[in-house]
Amino acid sequence: MYSRGYDGVPIDYVEAALWYKKAADQGVVEAQETLGDLYRLGVGIDKDVVQAYKWYQISISDNTELPDYKKNEITGTIGLLEKEMTNDQVAEAKKLANEWKPMAK
Repeated sequence: MYSRGYDGVPIDYVEAALWYKKAADQGVVEAQETLGDLYRLGVGIDKDVVQAYKWYQISISDNTELPDYKKNEITGTIGLLEKEMTNDQVAEAKKLANEWKPMAK
């Protein structure tokens, strides 16, 4: 609601990022992808390509909820991110994604 200002709630990207993070941590795929977007663009949260990559990777890893076109879209975004990242940043992002476990709901 904070990212779009629904039902009289004022748009607040910082608050939206906090709620997307909570949902992403619990394994909500759409929130994981959106959190990747927020980190990639620096909207409501500091820009961080490592965190963006991590959340995109998590959102497509072993996920049968996403249709193929969406997985392809996210994979393309990861490819674009890799072009602006160092090898060390990519390695760190992959490590973080591999170590991630959802929090209890």
